[in-house]
Amino acid sequence: MVPSAGGRIAHPRTAGGRSQRTGGMVSPSHMNLGVIAESVRWMRFKSLGGQRSRMSEEGRNDLRMPDDDELFAVVTEMLGANRIRVRCADGVERTARIPGRMQKRVWIREDDVVLIEPWDWQDEKADVAWRYEKSAAEQLREEGHIQ
Repeated sequence: MVPSAGGRIAHPRTAGGRSQRTGGMVSPSHMNLGVIAESVRWMRFKSLGGQRSRMSEEGRNDLRMPDDDELFAVVTEMLGANRIRVRCADGVERTARIPGRMQKRVWIREDDVVLIEPWDWQDEKADVAWRYEKSAAEQLREEGHIQ
């Protein structure tokens, strides 16, 4: 044990509370903590808003529209086992599957507006590709995309 400046005995690795490796100076890994904390704080504020809240020049939200093989649909019934019954824009009632990437991340309820992707080999079944929030669904109804 090494006696410290105050007459107490200190552990040889700490030498009175200071690091022997750096000669009592603050190590370089601790010097950047203020810079890192500031950049993390900036990134948090910079990322607010995100892609979902982008507004076009007319003051309306730019919504995700269906691709060539996708359709608008309204959820009519929850079937369980990650399956739902939907009424599609083309008038067909389909059984849609909620994919694993959406389970427990996107909660789907009855009367929600979703985008579905019908299966090529079985037309009465589909996969859910996107769920619209209530405000987005109202905007789609106002613009005449869905009833």
